[in-house]
Amino acid sequence: MKSKEKNYITAEAHAAELEPSAFVRDIVHHPATVLLPSMTVKEAVAMFESAEAEALAVVQAPDKLRVMGLLTESYALRRYSEGLELRRQELIGD
Repeated sequence: MKSKEKNYITAEAHAAELEPSAFVRDIVHHPATVLLPSMTVKEAVAMFESAEAEALAVVQAPDKLRVMGLLTESYALRRYSEGLELRRQELIGD
């Protein structure tokens, strides 16, 4: 799902120099690297690492790239850590 990618930051979407008629595709970080709702948090974290991205779009399906939302690496890692902590507590009986 990865191809040539442009390196832009979110702030550029609000830059005064940006033409009002510009397309979103012209300012996205990782246009071909997306997450799917069916992915696990572990899979999403791997995608963040391979793309070296801080946030990725969640799309409906590989063949239907309708954006459903945005997931940040920090949120995914926090949830992953919470899940690991719950499993640890279950194992030791806390």
